Amino acid sequence: MKKTGALVAGEMSGHVFFKERWFGFDDGLYAGARLLEILSASDNPSEVLDNLPQSISTPELNISLPEGSNGHQVIEELAAKAQFEGATEIITIDGLRVEFPDGFGL
Repeated sequence: MKKTGALVAGEMSGHVFFKERWFGFDDGLYAGARLLEILSASDNPSEVLDNLPQSISTPELNISLPEGSNGHQVIEELAAKAQFEGATEIITIDGLRVEFPDGFGL
């Protein structure tokens, strides 16, 4: 949010953050109340929701590893050997994040 100046941010796990009038952390009741506040201020609440951008999301994918294998080693090998065509940055802090011009993958 700081980087882009976003007014609101959310993630697939249901966490929602608002830029102002709160302490910088998420709260489900607060997020619900703010959504109701925003919708009630409009003559056409459906139009407010219709104007939200459409995006694509994939579900969380979990890979089972054999007993005794090292997940960190798997991530290191993937980062070193995989071809991430079009990637602008590969970040290996706490896992693997691959940045692309129009998004990212974890």
